[in-house]
This record gives sequence, structure tokens and C-alpha cells, in this order.
Amino acid sequence: MMSKNTQFIASWAAVSIVAESTAAAVALVIAAVSWVGAIPVVLLEAFLLAGGQRWVLRGQHAGLERGWFFATLAGTLLGRSVQFAAEGSGIAATVAMTPTAVQAAFGALLGALVGALMAAPQAFMLRRRIKQGARWIAIRALAWSIALPSLLLAGAWIANMSAYGITGLVLAMFASFALVGAFVGLAEGYALTRLIRLVVDWQVRLAALRCRRRSSPHPR
Repeated sequence: MMSKNTQFIASWAAVSIVAESTAAAVALVIAAVSWVGAIPVVLLEAFLLAGGQRWVLRGQHAGLERGWFFATLAGTLLGRSVQFAAEGSGIAATVAMTPTAVQAAFGALLGALVGALMAAPQAFMLRRRIKQGARWIAIRALAWSIALPSLLLAGAWIANMSAYGITGLVLAMFASFALVGAFVGLAEGYALTRLIRLVVDWQVRLAALRCRRRSSPHPR
């Protein structure tokens, strides 16, 4: 039987997998090649992440879910807006003509920025309950600095799947984003359990200190 922390991490990863892979598959189906096409895809990802993560938090860490839904919506919309703007810029077109290592570095920097922007509103909400809530920004920035370049580098493999028709292309997109979603979800879920554990340990120690003070004899 899985422990509470393991269940939390697995549930968090499952939400990430569903959100990222579903949004990617829908993006391919509707051919989201412009801002107009990207908007419903980003909204879908944002609502799936916001609703799923709030449900996980409410079920296992009641109280942390307060404000999480709208914080996740705001962060996802902000982060993805910057990502699409950067990928559609002249800089991205120039980077696409460079060696793979340069493309990976560009993806890592962009991923770190996107991850930090998506995490900022969530970190603000976490700080109400977790003293180290600001660390959440660094955690998500690190996770997406690995995830985003992985997706960019997987683009060549996904393109080759076009030989198998739209079905092969959709499956390739779904699988790639599912793997990235699993990585991000596992990393974030584990990190969040560590942050929550720090709070619990601190509360236990504080409660023990108070008990010792109450039980110690008072000087007359």
C-alpha cells in the first residue's frame, strides 16, 4: 500500500500527464499555429492543471488549495504567453538554424523563465502556509528548464511520425508530452511534499517545545 506522500506525488504526476498530453493532442488536431489557435489550448491546459492540482491538494493537504485554482490559471496563462511570444520571434527562428546544443541551451533558458512565471502566483499562495513557499519558483523553473528543451529536441522525432499519418502524429505528440508531464509532475510533487514536510516538522518541534515549557516547574 502506498504511503500518503507517494499517493500525493503519483496523483500530482497524473494530473500533469493528463494536462500536458491532452493539450498537446488538441493543439495538433486544431492545428494551433497562431495566437488565435493557441488560446483554447493554453486555456485547456490551465484549467486541467488548476482543477486537478486543487483537487489533489484538497484531498491530502486541506487548506493549501485555497486560491490555488486562480493562481494556477494566472501563472499558466502568463508563462505560456511568454513562451509562444518567444517561439514566434525572430530570435527563435535564428536559434532553429544553430547546432543542437545551442537550441537546447535556448530551450533551457526559456523553460526556466516559463516555469518561474507559472510558479510565481502559486508561490504567493503557498507563502500563506509555507514559509519556504518562494522556493516553489526555483523548483518549477528547474523542472521546466529540463522539460522544455526536451520537447524542442523531440520535435524531429515527432515530425518523422507524420509518415504514419495524423494518427501517428497525434500519438507521438501525446506520448512526448505525457513523458514530459510525468517528469514535471513527479519533480514538482516530490518537491512540494518536502516543502510541506518542513512545515510539519517545524510545527511538531514547536508543539514539543511548548509542552516542555508547560511541564517544566516554574521558579517561585
